[in-house]
Amino acid sequence: MTGSTFLRLAAYHRGVLPGLAPHTRFLCSPSSSSAAEEADDDGKQIGQPVQGINYKKGGTDPKILPDGEYPEWLWTMIDPKPTLSELDRKLRPIINKEINGIGELRQLMNDHEDEVSRFIRSFLGTGRR
Repeated sequence: MTGSTFLRLAAYHRGVLPGLAPHTRFLCSPSSSSAAEEADDDGKQIGQPVQGINYKKGGTDPKILPDGEYPEWLWTMIDPKPTLSELDRKLRPIINKEINGIGELRQLMNDHEDEVSRFIRSFLGTGRR
């Protein structure tokens, strides 16, 4: 997927381009018989190198691949990100559970403070017995 295709898909998900349907690239059959003749939305040929994108010393520029050859997680990059209120709503029960667990540990430690102190003194070998 090239930059402009990615940007158009991202714009669709934000509601800027309502005419472009998401993930239709998997539903459409290729118009030509060979992959070398296929072109993406920018008119670039599949299999041609993308100039200036290599970051490895002595490496070669990567080639344009058909959309089906890219990993599935790549297409999730254009999904809308959750808002702060959604994240707060999802994390609140987890945080409350952790806070309650800490409170229970403190209560347990307070209930058995003498035994904990004795254990620490005997373990370290210091203090009164």
